[in-house]
Amino acid sequence: NTSGNEWSIFVDSDDRLYIDGVRELTVGASDIYVAENETVVPVNMGTAINSAADEREFSITDRFVFVSANKREGGAGGYDLWYIVLIPAE
Repeated sequence: NTSGNEWSIFVDSDDRLYIDGVRELTVGASDIYVAENETVVPVNMGTAINSAADEREFSITDRFVFVSANKREGGAGGYDLWYIVLIPAE
C-alpha cells in the first residue's frame, strides 16, 4: 500500500504481481504497475501499457493484457475493453 490508491491486484503464472492504482509519477489517472516478486517495489509499466486515460481492472494471460480504459482515444466512451499483445523479452 501507498499514500495513493490501489484497486486491483493480479498474480501471473510467473508470480509477477500486477497492481492498478494511482501512485507518484503516473502516466495517466490510474496506471498498471508490476513487481517481479513480493519483495520488489512495483514499477510503472510505462506508455506501452499505460495512457493518459484510466487503466483499471485487468487480467493477463500468456499472450494478452486486457485493460479497461476510461476515455482512451478511439474508444466508444466511458470504460471500454482494450487488449495489448505482449511481446516476450529476448
